[in-house]
Amino acid sequence: MIAPPPNAARILTIEAAAGAFLAVATSFGAFFALKLGATDAEIALLSALPALLALCVTIPAGRLISRHARPARLLAVHQLAQRGLIVLIALTPLLPLIAQPHAVVALLILATLPAQVAGIAIGVTLADAIVETERARVVAWRSMAAAAVTAAGLFLAGRWLETQPFPGGYQKLYALAFAGSLVGVIALLRLAARQPLRAAPAEAPVRPAMRGSRIEQARAILRNHAEFARITVNTLAHALGLWLVAPLYVLYYAKALGATASWIGLNGTLASLTPIIGFLAWQRIVRVKGENRVLVWTISAVGLYPLLVGLTPNLTVILVWTALNGLLAPGLTVSHYPMLLKICPAEQRAFYLGIYSAVMGGFAFLLPLLGVRLSEIVGIRPVLIAGGLLCLLGSMSFRLRPLTMPDSMRSVFPSPRRP
Repeated sequence: MIAPPPNAARILTIEAAAGAFLAVATSFGAFFALKLGATDAEIALLSALPALLALCVTIPAGRLISRHARPARLLAVHQLAQRGLIVLIALTPLLPLIAQPHAVVALLILATLPAQVAGIAIGVTLADAIVETERARVVAWRSMAAAAVTAAGLFLAGRWLETQPFPGGYQKLYALAFAGSLVGVIALLRLAARQPLRAAPAEAPVRPAMRGSRIEQARAILRNHAEFARITVNTLAHALGLWLVAPLYVLYYAKALGATASWIGLNGTLASLTPIIGFLAWQRIVRVKGENRVLVWTISAVGLYPLLVGLTPNLTVILVWTALNGLLAPGLTVSHYPMLLKICPAEQRAFYLGIYSAVMGGFAFLLPLLGVRLSEIVGIRPVLIAGGLLCLLGSMSFRLRPLTMPDSMRSVFPSPRRP
């Protein structure tokens, strides 16, 4: 375990809060593309293609990060690249009308490429900088900080966009989000400067002579590391239904129910605000009950959201379901993610996280496309209901094939402390 830099938890929390400025802007990305004339198929690609990119880059990214002396610096570089692509969306209205929606969709998708690398690097950075027994607390505070900024930002942005001429309001939104998110990049560079140099892995993976050997090595890890294979397969079974319905929400809200930008902002605000309460509660519960029990309790709750949304085609009622989901889902975050980091061997954590992301990416690419296609045949509501039921069924895998890794955060601290 690398000695944590001073104030690492605080710096990582600031980074998460700053990154939420970008999340506010991208939350309106699909809605912006629709207003510019994007098709349903292009909205589906916003969910599908990032997963395909993940399938291609996450394992090589894991290798790169595992060999990097300062993962926090690598994380900052890729976050800066992501933010640079997102701010270009502000310039798309300058293009010919026919090209504008395609450009927005393309930039949103391309921005996920450095984000995929950053997603692995943040896990390694957090695991290196924060001791195991503190990780759930730091994950919770990072999530609460991001949720607070996102909640306020989505509410204000939704109201503000309706008072601004189109598309000028969206252009200003993306420019402001870029400026605010740079604070997180600066925070990461400060963390990297304080972080001790990371030694090369004691048992680094053998460099493959060709791409196929990399796949074989990943298969060998899944065969030989039973606990890693179990959390990967169980999570995959849980997520299939969620990926199926991922692109349908904005289509359902905007086209079927007539939601406005203000309602999209309000829904996003509730989706970000209620998790603050959820994280405050669940980080206490996980210290009493342990990660394994909380994971089993909350994994199925996530599948209730698409099911309830599909059963109640009413924008006001959907706000209630969004708030309920925001209270329950944090329990999954503070139990599943720390457990995944703990299961991955420390010396090869980045490579293992790359394999995990690649496995998820293949299915996350195909299922959103399938979901949109099915919605064109049977309608959006039946697909939402089916996706929720599929998630509930898949989540049972954590009960039928429970993880054997023991709890490490149970009763370690009597009460959570601020980072």
